[in-house]
Amino acid sequence: MTGKPGPTSAKPVVNKYLVMEKSRLNETVFKIRFLANDIAERVLPGEFVNVRPGPTFDPLLRRPFSVYLANPEEGWIDLLIKVVGPGTELLSRLEEGDLVDILGPLGRGFDLETVGTAVLVGGGIGIAPLVFLAHELLFLKKPVHFFQGFGNAGEVCGLEDLEALKIAPVVSTEDGSFGVKGLVTDPLRDFLRKQKDPEKIELFCCGPNPMLAAISNLPDSDRWKAQFSLETRMACGIGACMGCAVPTFDGEQYRLVCKDGPVFKKNEVWL
Repeated sequence: MTGKPGPTSAKPVVNKYLVMEKSRLNETVFKIRFLANDIAERVLPGEFVNVRPGPTFDPLLRRPFSVYLANPEEGWIDLLIKVVGPGTELLSRLEEGDLVDILGPLGRGFDLETVGTAVLVGGGIGIAPLVFLAHELLFLKKPVHFFQGFGNAGEVCGLEDLEALKIAPVVSTEDGSFGVKGLVTDPLRDFLRKQKDPEKIELFCCGPNPMLAAISNLPDSDRWKAQFSLETRMACGIGACMGCAVPTFDGEQYRLVCKDGPVFKKNEVWL
């Protein structure tokens, strides 16, 4: 871990990287570790990489993934791959020793320059950039609270990696099959309501846009800071195709998720 607070890292690199290991976290999510020294030593929490799914141009477009963990000393990065289509299906079939074309790191990550007490909120696969962030915050000796939300017990993942950090997340599932029953915003609302100094709190959130919008509209949201990592489709990943544009909060301009984000401050873009 670097301890650097800035939201952007060095210039991206593109290369073919070796698959070191792969593990299944649940029915549809895999964790894949790549030997990628030059990315591991550059990447900051919240940044992403663009991965070519196969050795050919079918599928044509790369797939964006937040970096789940990075170890610059050992030279590896971990990605969480959720199978949702043909591209991620190809990636889920990777085996140890395979080579994969990866471009990164890309985008602007989380700004940690003024963080006090950190509250991390992940919905589904949106936990991916937050585990890396938790590592960095602990390195900076910041208090960390972690909330995870899933549809059901079969979707829960990431607990072992958080346990290794001695973080006990508050987990909620919509059907109540694991942890607290309901949406992740329910225990989060209760937690925020009990805080005596909300001005010292900063939320770091990643998940579906409706979840991010609900967090932004929680009671007394004007009293705490927040950063949102957006999940959206991307094509080029470098701001050339303009395919990931989102309107600013005032509706007068646009921001590119791949270049200006994927992390945005509260009320910077429309959720």
